[in-house]
Amino acid sequence: MTFIIVSLFSSCAEDKDPAVQLPPIISTYEPESAFANESIIIRGENFGTSINDVEVSFFEDEIATVTAITNTSLTVTIPDNAYVGNVSVKVKNLEAEGGEFTVLTICSVYIGDRFAPVPCPRIKPSGSTL
Repeated sequence: MTFIIVSLFSSCAEDKDPAVQLPPIISTYEPESAFANESIIIRGENFGTSINDVEVSFFEDEIATVTAITNTSLTVTIPDNAYVGNVSVKVKNLEAEGGEFTVLTICSVYIGDRFAPVPCPRIKPSGSTL
């Protein structure tokens, strides 16, 4: 009788529910703006720990390179063709859309008697298929 009771307890201990995947949450970007090919940190929750399970995109379909991951942060390189727009993070089949991120470019501004380079938002031209 003792053997049967011990067997029941040990077999129950082996039954585990598979881990439930929670959807990712995007909280902040550090810095809040950057140039293409620069790295930023996306802070949030439920990113997991496998780079292979995560996809980060800028302005709908420009895929970023994820270079580091923790469950609460992603370090990504901004793609060449990224523009000002929302950032989305997909972990396995769950997706979160964050707020707008400002991708920068260099603009020339006339100051006094000369043009000076200054950072400005990189806006996708209207009607562009780039």
